[in-house]
Amino acid sequence: MTAKIISIVQLMLKPAVGLMHRLRYPYKFAAIGLLGLIAIAYLFIVLTANLHHAIDIARQEQAGLAVDQPLLSLIQVLQQHEGLAAAAESGVPRLEAQRAARMAALNQAVGSVERAIGEHGGQLQLAASWPLIKSRLDILRREAGQMGPEQSRDAHAALLKALLAMLAQVGDSSFLVLDPVASSYYLMDAATTKLPATLDAVGRLRAHGAQVLAARSIDAEGRAALVGELAVLRVRLEEVRSVLRMAQRTNPRVAARIAGFAHQFEAAIGEVQSIVHHDIVGARFSTDAARYLETTTAAIDRGYEQTRTLLLPLLDEILATRIAGMQVQRFHSAVLAGPAFLLLFMYLAAGACIAVMSSIKSLRDGAERMANGDFVTPIRLATRDELQHVATSFNHMGEELCRRNREAHQHADELESLNRKLETLSTTDGLTGIGNRRHFDEVLASEWSRAARLRQPLALAMLDVDWFKKFNDHYGHHEGDECLRRVALVLAASMCRAGDMVARYGGEEFVFIAPNCNAAQAHQLGVKLHKAFATLELPHPASEFGRVTVSIGVASMVPGADDTPERLVKAADQALYQAKEQGRNRAVCRTMEEPFTTQ
Repeated sequence: MTAKIISIVQLMLKPAVGLMHRLRYPYKFAAIGLLGLIAIAYLFIVLTANLHHAIDIARQEQAGLAVDQPLLSLIQVLQQHEGLAAAAESGVPRLEAQRAARMAALNQAVGSVERAIGEHGGQLQLAASWPLIKSRLDILRREAGQMGPEQSRDAHAALLKALLAMLAQVGDSSFLVLDPVASSYYLMDAATTKLPATLDAVGRLRAHGAQVLAARSIDAEGRAALVGELAVLRVRLEEVRSVLRMAQRTNPRVAARIAGFAHQFEAAIGEVQSIVHHDIVGARFSTDAARYLETTTAAIDRGYEQTRTLLLPLLDEILATRIAGMQVQRFHSAVLAGPAFLLLFMYLAAGACIAVMSSIKSLRDGAERMANGDFVTPIRLATRDELQHVATSFNHMGEELCRRNREAHQHADELESLNRKLETLSTTDGLTGIGNRRHFDEVLASEWSRAARLRQPLALAMLDVDWFKKFNDHYGHHEGDECLRRVALVLAASMCRAGDMVARYGGEEFVFIAPNCNAAQAHQLGVKLHKAFATLELPHPASEFGRVTVSIGVASMVPGADDTPERLVKAADQALYQAKEQGRNRAVCRTMEEPFTTQ
């Protein structure tokens, strides 16, 4: 059953496999990639779901705007009533009629908010917060005429705070505060957050200032409160200025209208700030309370009017345009993208996969044959794409490997001989023919390990040709090289045991390794070497001895568990240094305790 299914699938995919065999790789991947991009771009299920979700969010934002409109009107009327109540209750009886009119407007605004919440409150989750605010509004309407100035101001302030909190709740639950588009975000922020907070600060100044002007007196506490309210207003005004600038930048079509509103609003607020600062805080009281109320109310009304007539309608228009665009996108994705592109992509991708894998399998089998030594059987592919060039290259490589394999066998002996010569050259000093520094390091490490293992002593002698630089300067480098060769010959002739080794340490320095050589034997070694160089009889006019001499430092020790070869080298070098300090042409032997000298 499984084989039959596989056979049917292969038969279905045969046209795709044949097509892929006839295309070069750039065209294969261009066709598959293009169809893949189209299919991925129009995976309509995910895209449609996302668009639907985005449309719901935009409609939720529209619902928030529908509640914000009457809610801002209610806040405006309540702020007007607060100012009139403060002035009337502080001794300005002619404002009582205006306060009564504002109370009627307040009742009308409450009704508008209730209708908006009745329509959208469920989806905005306002069912719990609005009844509490409405009950406090009812208390204010019943007891407005019985409250004193301070009690009235506190009641209004608490209600305004609750309404602003509800405005923020509408922004949160309707996703207005999370709007992802800059053009609508800054309008929303200005209309529902920054401007209401600023107008609330102006409203507080209106109520407090009207109360002071009506009483025509101010104490230190009242002055400090007004100064604080002015500071809050300045901060709020700067926030409004900043967000309106961003709204202009992201909405160039209405930038001029937003700029005009911002200019007029700042001028009106500036006039209010000037009256409060110079006339009220300064205790001049030259402004009538009614005129002050008119000025501040005009500034506040201008802000609310522009919010309702400019910012909120513009925001609603942007949201409506966005919803319409997303609905068009959703329709196109659902109708055009569809399963057709996705199925076509999968069909061609499967064909490409089979074509590529069959060619790769042939290449892999050919590579395994080559790995097993069969360089003759060629690789044959059914494809016409670049993999055929790869197969041809494999075949050429097999032929070349056959030829090179024959050449490799022919030259194997020659390479082995050259390697032996190279190994010898790498451990031999080119000038003197004895071991070099590398050979010395290898032998010292080996002898050190052996001496440590067998608990035997190991001796090391370091020799330096005295005043060799002066010899070179006097005779020249050619004679200097000859001198070093003579010294090396003397050293090589001094080796009398199978394990002894001499090497050139560097420059005019030489070393002599003597395994299984204790302190007494090391002393004898130093004496022996010194006597051997006494017979060299090479003239040296610049030496105080008139001939070539050497200074010798000898050290011997049994390697301990914590010892290193460097300690033996350092001891021999110190002995050599002492030989030079004591006048040269001598041997100094260190038993790792006290040195002794042989002249």
